[in-house]
Amino acid sequence: MTPIQPCLRESKLSFSLFPFFSPIMVSSVWDHFTKDSYSDKATCNLCPATYCVKKGSTSNLWRHLEQKHPYCLTTSQAEFDQLCEKILRLCTLDKLLERIIDRPEFHALFPSSTRIPTRYHLLKVVKPSMEAALREALYQRLHDKRVSLSVDHWTMEGGSMTLYCINANLANHKGELESQLIPVSPSMGPPSPSSLRQTIDEIRMEFNVEIAAVVTPSDQSLAEAVKETGIFNPLCAAHELHEAVKTAVEGWSHSSILHPIIEFARSLNNSSTLREQYFALCTDCCLKQVGVPEYDDARWGSLFHSIERVNEQWMAVNATLKLNGSPALSDDTRLLLIKISYLLKPFHDFTTKMCSPSCLLTEVPFIFKEISHIMQSYMDDETGPIVELAELLRNEVQRRTVYYTENESMKKLLFFDPRAVEMFPSDWLSIGASLLPRVSLPSSSPPSTPSSSSPYSWCEKRVKREENTADDEVEKYIYECKRGSSINTNPLQYWTSPRGSFYPRIRELALKALPVPPMSIHAQRIFRAAGLLDMDHLSDSTAKEVNSRLLFRFSEIGEKAREISYLPPKTLVPQRSFTDNRPSSPVDETFGNFTDDSDFEETNGVVKEEIY
Repeated sequence: MTPIQPCLRESKLSFSLFPFFSPIMVSSVWDHFTKDSYSDKATCNLCPATYCVKKGSTSNLWRHLEQKHPYCLTTSQAEFDQLCEKILRLCTLDKLLERIIDRPEFHALFPSSTRIPTRYHLLKVVKPSMEAALREALYQRLHDKRVSLSVDHWTMEGGSMTLYCINANLANHKGELESQLIPVSPSMGPPSPSSLRQTIDEIRMEFNVEIAAVVTPSDQSLAEAVKETGIFNPLCAAHELHEAVKTAVEGWSHSSILHPIIEFARSLNNSSTLREQYFALCTDCCLKQVGVPEYDDARWGSLFHSIERVNEQWMAVNATLKLNGSPALSDDTRLLLIKISYLLKPFHDFTTKMCSPSCLLTEVPFIFKEISHIMQSYMDDETGPIVELAELLRNEVQRRTVYYTENESMKKLLFFDPRAVEMFPSDWLSIGASLLPRVSLPSSSPPSTPSSSSPYSWCEKRVKREENTADDEVEKYIYECKRGSSINTNPLQYWTSPRGSFYPRIRELALKALPVPPMSIHAQRIFRAAGLLDMDHLSDSTAKEVNSRLLFRFSEIGEKAREISYLPPKTLVPQRSFTDNRPSSPVDETFGNFTDDSDFEETNGVVKEEIY
């Protein structure tokens, strides 16, 4: 029997090119039957049954599978659908991959009996179906919900296209924040308030959601766009901590000690020759992990990560500096860097905490207050230059704490956190009274001769009773908080517990207002995790194609948007020996399972990362 070319399976377009193939042999039923080359009979591969296929019909073959081997038939279709989905997700990384689907070389990667979909079937049948299913799932999750948005953007070099990264946050029954990345079409040109406002309006209309807040980094265009919509726009706490560290270090009298580290990191990222030397020296020093320090000031925690990397790879860093004629770092410098690393670690730890689903915006004042206490303890226990840096850090954090405790919009949000009512002094009674809705009397004028039995009098009494009940509820809630009744739970968990049901009016408002994350997201890292920073292909794609790619790739990221936004840089592992049974693939601590293998190559026995 002449073997069937895999690239011709289920491809009606191939018959004109290869007329000696009959359409009957292209049917997927032949995955389970073998045709005799010298007769018109076909034998089942699962049993001895033989059938005639003289007239070109395969209905009897399908009938045999349905009656005698239904499990095999179902399994075959399920495996085929799963294969279609995997190949389609692969193609969403790069539209050029679509061309290899019909190539014999691609089909040769599979066993000969594998039913492989054609490009037409994937793009015209499977892709629209999967897109519709993903959009329907997204719609069902967000429809008629009250959400808060985390927004950031990434602009292509030259400003030809801007991709908005929007993460919707909503509360679940566990009292935690669930997040959902929303794919939106890119806007042409650099970011502008009008394009972001239009994007937010489209999300509001498409999913019929109520937007409680929009958290953005310090980008002016994003802040202006949100300001004009009238939506609450809290400051990103992760960015505020980053700015506090940056400002304090710049004002530190010994900041020059960090300049060689920053310059070394910049040189490593810009010079491939220097990287080759550095990787080779790291291997010679027998380090378990090889990493490149960061220097990008726009990244949250970049200074802490750089100092950590230099401390871990001290010998390799000094050896690289000596080879290039630069002075090596002294032991006194290393000792001071270790102290700085310990001093900055709370900023890293608390920013990592803000990535967790249980952390809300109302947690930020407590986090900032705790960091101030830690800096004060360093001022009391340490000596020398580190005391000055600790004082600068404490002052910067305290200055930024004022926004989260004195801003009017933040006060209204903090009212729903029992811990904040207990810890931070304010006129909580008037704030609570302003938040609860008031019942108004009818617009008609009262009767000239009031009567206790008149409808107007009845309405007036009802309104006063409702107001008194609301005021009593606020007073009781504040009294319980002020009494210090050990309310240490997450506020969302408090209001979803039986305890919160004692205040039904406040509870209803709290569950709507509280689901606001403390930090924004990092668009560049998320798009890189999704494999979408290939600028050459993005520039050639239409808005619809980019939106489709975002839909597929964001569905794989799931709820890791905040986690991806703040994680240490990639850890690079030296190449292992063949006797080692552990996996030799590079470990990507930043992006989890979303590593693009094209970013790595082997150099001098080290798995090397593309520096960006």
